Amino acid sequence: MKDEIDAINIKSHSDSRKLGPFVTENKLPLVWVNWSKDPNVNGNKRKPYFRNYPESRHTSKNKFYSIEEELNDKIKSSESETHKECRNKLQSYLTSLINEKQSVKWCFLDKTISDFTISGDLLSEVEVVETNYKYKTPYSFDYEFDIALLGRKISKERILLGAIEIEKTHKFGFLKMLISKTLGFPLISINIDGLELEDINDDWCNKSISETTNNSEDGLRRNYVYIHNSLYPVYTNIPSDIRKDKKHQFLVFCYKEKFDRVYDNIKTLRNLLNLSEEVLIQPVTINPNEQTSISASENEGSLAGHDWKKYNDERYLRITLSVPSGKNGLYISFSFISC
Repeated sequence: MKDEIDAINIKSHSDSRKLGPFVTENKLPLVWVNWSKDPNVNGNKRKPYFRNYPESRHTSKNKFYSIEEELNDKIKSSESETHKECRNKLQSYLTSLINEKQSVKWCFLDKTISDFTISGDLLSEVEVVETNYKYKTPYSFDYEFDIALLGRKISKERILLGAIEIEKTHKFGFLKMLISKTLGFPLISINIDGLELEDINDDWCNKSISETTNNSEDGLRRNYVYIHNSLYPVYTNIPSDIRKDKKHQFLVFCYKEKFDRVYDNIKTLRNLLNLSEEVLIQPVTINPNEQTSISASENEGSLAGHDWKKYNDERYLRITLSVPSGKNGLYISFSFISC
């Protein structure tokens, strides 16, 4: 929480959701407010700004969650017919594409990250599309997604490979997006503000999930793709003559008392996905008497954050695997779930 940003440099609600959470110097939550649609008394539109959440909510044990939980309850009780029809039509459309073994490509360019485009296949290894999908997170609360893209069963549960949120006047909160990203799958929001019931058909479905600023009629895309920054190297289209190394690594730092359990769980996951030959999992022991060991751990630890030693200054995990050229769903999911 040390990065600073001016409200006016945030492009949209979707952009603010990607950049959040926002807090004051005292770590009180802030919400970004967009340009005013109506001019003020001076004839000028109000510029974007940050405002505080109501003071009564600052005392909550989990400030952001309690705020968004209240908002989500209001959204569920006021779902529009347009929202419902879009959700059901998209579910039917995507299911038909799966049955026909077709793909759905998504793509965007984030110049804050790379000059290369970032893309993937929304239906990679997806077997089932469900609506109103309830998902239990590891963070003591659950979420419901408008549309969930589910792969094959691992153990007793299908793996969640992607999710779609449909937005009209109400916007889902950044916390839902943030937690989705930590779970390692793409989350796509689709803006249906202004859409009429008679416009909801297969053509709209195709456009809503594949539209970009380049192919949009008015230069504005009505979908937004959220993926965790740690997965950008997987989805970024780096030319082979530039990216000569086909391997990448994930580093896992966790509390000492949880290390063995995390290590065992990652090995179990690798076996369940039949990736034993493709994925190398190395426990790294930091030797305080060897300068080489100290230097390596300092270098890799800095990637995890300045306070990595608070988690474990004795051991960490190094996971090495090939960059999936086909951006295969389960392979990417392992890359991130393991972290």
